[in-house]
Amino acid sequence: MVMKYVCAYCNTELRPKSAEKDGVSHGICTSCYNHIKASLGVDLKEYLNMLDHPVFLVDDDVKVLSANYKAGHLIGNKTLSIHDKRLGEVFECEHALRSEGCGKSVCCSGCAIRKAVSTTYMTGDPVIKKPASLISDMSGIPTAIDLYITTYKVGDVVFLMVEPSEGEQ
Repeated sequence: MVMKYVCAYCNTELRPKSAEKDGVSHGICTSCYNHIKASLGVDLKEYLNMLDHPVFLVDDDVKVLSANYKAGHLIGNKTLSIHDKRLGEVFECEHALRSEGCGKSVCCSGCAIRKAVSTTYMTGDPVIKKPASLISDMSGIPTAIDLYITTYKVGDVVFLMVEPSEGEQ
């Protein structure tokens, strides 16, 4: 006989387990455990590292305040040098490398990342899985990077989750 184990919070099936009778029992999945742990006062950096996607914590000018390990992996493990840099500089966007800098050139007014962060910062409304693209020089060769971005405002900062598009993974 098999007993079904599900997360008591989100009902995700955890694992089957042999039992003397059929039925359902409850536990907690890793994702829910991490969110509960975070709500109990976990260190911000530790919380960011519990998230499943690359996440940058940014201010209203898209300056990086913190990032998780997955974000570091996405940008070539340069997280120590990205604090207080604008995201265009972090991704080495071709427009950010111009003399005007990230957010100052004419092209930046159409930047989906900048628009999403600004909208979320000003209104508090999240932006969910918005397509964005940029031309990056991170590899030394200008390369188009297509992303999906999600933003949430928490206090006076914006959580910016970055997911590579299906073709970028």
